Amino acid sequence: YHQLLLAPELADKRDWLHLKVAQLNLQMGKMDQARLEVRDLLVDEPRSTLRPQAYYLTGYSYYLEKRFDLALFAFRQTAKDFPGTPLALRAQYFVADLLEEQGQMREALAAYTALRGKYPNPDIVEKRIKTLQARIRRGVR
Repeated sequence: YHQLLLAPELADKRDWLHLKVAQLNLQMGKMDQARLEVRDLLVDEPRSTLRPQAYYLTGYSYYLEKRFDLALFAFRQTAKDFPGTPLALRAQYFVADLLEEQGQMREALAAYTALRGKYPNPDIVEKRIKTLQARIRRGVR
């Protein structure tokens, strides 16, 4: 893939190639290299339509490494910068999940509630809301 990035005849697909290389690195557990590819995509192709995927992939790479503060920041940025996109909704779900994981129950509940009527799987959102409401009532973290 790296050699393909240099091919002049593929210049119009460079952003897609960067993203594919990043995804491959992510699958191989090479999180730093995945993030470097994402950075290159964002720097080299600032108007790319793949920017939401790049931001999301960054958050997901931090999530896999259990670097939850950085994941939370990246997912929030994805949701903020690309509102209304499917990846923004997924990022918002991860924000709620991470807040819950960190014991910030009320913030997590607010984040899940904000997804009502928007998230593609409304049943999971409702289930998480009910579970959190019960945990908050019982004082369970």
